[in-house]
Amino acid sequence: MLRWVVAALAGLWPLAAFAQGSAGLSFRLHWRAPDTCPSELDVAARIDHLLGASESQRRAPPVEAQAVVLATKGGFELELTLQRGGEARSRSLAAPNCEELSRAAALVVALAVDPSISEPARTGAPSSASFASPCPPLESPTPEPAPVAACPICPACRPPVRQPNPAPPWRVGLVTGVSATYGELPRSSPRPLLGMAYSLGQHWFEISLGAAFSASQKLGGARVATFTHWFSAPRYCLETPLARWRMAGCGSAELGMIRASGFGVTQPLSQREWWLAAGLGLQAQAQLTSGTELLLGADLLLAVTRPRFVLAGTTVHTTNDLLPALRLALVGGLL
Repeated sequence: MLRWVVAALAGLWPLAAFAQGSAGLSFRLHWRAPDTCPSELDVAARIDHLLGASESQRRAPPVEAQAVVLATKGGFELELTLQRGGEARSRSLAAPNCEELSRAAALVVALAVDPSISEPARTGAPSSASFASPCPPLESPTPEPAPVAACPICPACRPPVRQPNPAPPWRVGLVTGVSATYGELPRSSPRPLLGMAYSLGQHWFEISLGAAFSASQKLGGARVATFTHWFSAPRYCLETPLARWRMAGCGSAELGMIRASGFGVTQPLSQREWWLAAGLGLQAQAQLTSGTELLLGADLLLAVTRPRFVLAGTTVHTTNDLLPALRLALVGGLL
């Protein structure tokens, strides 16, 4: 990893060289990066540490440093723009972790403020080796290697600090979508869903509210039965990352009430029945934007209660034992 940092910094020398004639010891840093990266205060402190070894006392306009770090599939990318007076330079960098990228950015800003801090590097070998020469090698043959504090110019050659594993991230989001079930009502129709989801590591918890509406065939003459179904649906899934998708095995249930009304010639008749079903299924999630995910699911439910609706002496509908169900939803506002 040290070899990567050395090569990257050697390529960044033209970015700092434009300040050779008017180097100063002042800068203004504007740092935008993901939460997992070092903060702006950390990067500014590292720049101050590098400039603390400088002996230059010349005055010059401050260096404006604009740094934007973006997370990519392979790690992180840095867009760095340095401006002094009317002259500006830009450069892009990539690294597998944000800590290395912040160290490289701090060294480039320090060089732009005062290129004299790299003077020991100009009297030696080519520039690609000069950034490594001020620091003792990590595997030094001497019994007592030089302490890290004696190497202010090359912070990238410090031994990596093993960070403790972070706690699993938790997120809360709003679920909106539709589902369809066969055999629950006389006719299948989309069922709108609205609920909340909570994610902790690989665990997904969800509770949704839904409704369904349907009508039966004509019972004779002008008579017809209409069905209204209100239910709540708790759901638990155990997720496994797979490429861009997160696949999960799920357990779910539905608890609610079905109401049937039959309208005849003279008066309406109605019947209410409790509804309970449970089952297993699969779920797939893919991130669309930051904080928004697409959710697809397929379940097979087993009816615990099997309501039978009889209106005016006629059996209108009986729910099936097994009910296949599909759902499509968006999860937004994940925090």
